[in-house]
Amino acid sequence: MPSRRAGLEPRRSSTGFRTYLFAVVLLVVTALVYLWGSVRTFAQREAIAAHQRERESLLRARDKLLADLAGQKQSSRIRARAESQGLVFPTDPPSNLYLSDTQVSTKP
Repeated sequence: MPSRRAGLEPRRSSTGFRTYLFAVVLLVVTALVYLWGSVRTFAQREAIAAHQRERESLLRARDKLLADLAGQKQSSRIRARAESQGLVFPTDPPSNLYLSDTQVSTKP
């Protein structure tokens, strides 16, 4: 039985095919690396934007708290709160700062 290859040209070297296959594989790997970098950059951009929005929100909350704190420090508010709790500010001079002559003793 004659071989199947009888009458056919001898097999050519596959160097051209290998070069073409290597170029295609290299192109696909390069495209995947580029795509991976792009996706990662996009994800980082979204994370940065989310952090910036959170920072702005926290700054607004801080400013609101500072304004509230400044309002709480006003003496009129302190007086109103104290009076609402039944506290009164003293009107007489403090008695513990002044000593009468009988309380002062002289020691030799």
